[in-house]
Amino acid sequence: MYRNIGIKLFLIFVLGIFLVGCSSAKEDAEGKSVENAEEIEQEDQSANEEEPNNEDKDEGKEETTMNKAQMMISNFIISEQGFHEIAEEIEKGNYDQNFLRKVQKAKAAIESIEWTEDVIEEKDLFLKDVTELEKALITKDYESALVPAKAAHETQHEFYKKVNDTVKLISGGDSKAQMMIANYIISKQGVHTIAEELEKGNQDPGFLRKVQAAKAAVESIEWTDDVKEAKDTFYRDVTELEQALIAEDYEAAVTPAKSAHETQHALDKIVASTIKAMTGGDAKAQMMIANYMISDQGVHMIAEELEKGNQDPSFLRKVQKAKAVVESIEWTDAVKDKKDAFYKDVTELEKALIAEDYEAAVTPAKAAHESQHELDKTVNDVIAEMDTTVTGTTKVETEDNQTLEEGTPLKVMDWEFENITLKPGKQVITVTNTGNMVHGIVIPNLGVMSEDIGSGETVNIEVNIEEPGTYNFYCSVPECGTPEQHGGMVGEIIVK
Repeated sequence: MYRNIGIKLFLIFVLGIFLVGCSSAKEDAEGKSVENAEEIEQEDQSANEEEPNNEDKDEGKEETTMNKAQMMISNFIISEQGFHEIAEEIEKGNYDQNFLRKVQKAKAAIESIEWTEDVIEEKDLFLKDVTELEKALITKDYESALVPAKAAHETQHEFYKKVNDTVKLISGGDSKAQMMIANYIISKQGVHTIAEELEKGNQDPGFLRKVQAAKAAVESIEWTDDVKEAKDTFYRDVTELEQALIAEDYEAAVTPAKSAHETQHALDKIVASTIKAMTGGDAKAQMMIANYMISDQGVHMIAEELEKGNQDPSFLRKVQKAKAVVESIEWTDAVKDKKDAFYKDVTELEKALIAEDYEAAVTPAKAAHESQHELDKTVNDVIAEMDTTVTGTTKVETEDNQTLEEGTPLKVMDWEFENITLKPGKQVITVTNTGNMVHGIVIPNLGVMSEDIGSGETVNIEVNIEEPGTYNFYCSVPECGTPEQHGGMVGEIIVK
């Protein structure tokens, strides 16, 4: 009997331990479930907190990729103004009125786009130097211009390098605009000329620099599938040419130079046809490069040479290049009228040049020069306003953003400028261009220069003249020549 009682007690004891263990296990499981739930909730909260940052990063990446083409184009335009040469010439005591126009073109290119954070420091330093140089050139204080000219040369070089390094790391963006600028940079290196000179036995250390610039342009963007084969072939040839030039083996460089010339021509042709078929993209970047390419064809020079009776077969090629560029992009509504007017003139000029009727070419050449200048001015004004609040009217504003009222009228004509009389103090001059060509005025002693004023246009300019006296002004458009060349395009402001 006692034995049976012992067995029963033992079984009860074992059962009790089992039940206690189950209860503990249950509590542990519930505890872990709570802990896991808390961990999951914390992870969800962290993920939710991180999501906006990821979206911000994506938005920033999209903005950066859109800026790639614009930065490439602006950087190229700035580098083409030749700050190295400007600094050298000023140091030699040589002064050219085109220096001011080049400096202002570079400054406008800087201000026309939003630069990425990576290049802001270098951009600001260059802008400071170029602004100081502009002021000295406006006042014709060439001695004072030397220091900022040297500084601008150095900071432009640093800025150029930084932008190139930055855009090379940016992927995506508008393929059309990027291919337009990359292809244009390549063509500007003159591989054709390099091949010809090497074949003649002429050697120039500048050849290597140009070849490397072309190679860097190839590497700077992602080319579309349509042009990759042509791009790869040219890249192979230009790399071989680079190696021969580095080794200073100019004899060995002749063959890859010839090949690079041919493959560059093939690349240029296929890129031109490809981008013409592409639609959409960054309209601002496309208009920037298209406008620059058109102005680079020198329609002004062609008009002058034809009027002198000079004929050159390259005129037709340049005119056709300008026409092809007009056709290659979709222009915004704000510039369509100017674009259409230039296209009409350049088409008529093309027809006359094809027929080798150089006498008949003179009139459309003059018209194309004027309409191209109008297109250039309108495009520059429009791209400066893009990505900002745009209204349907244009206002002339002072530095404190106040609209100027009309003031003392001043008429400027193609071959004659009026004189005006002002009272001392702050005054507004209302300049109206009654001529057929674009003009502007610069007042050296006051450090004042107007924007370009198209035919029939009016611009208000504020001046502050405290001292009575006579202040000379002249046309600010380089194409009109120096005051000495066009003596009638000089006027006087008489303050009394």
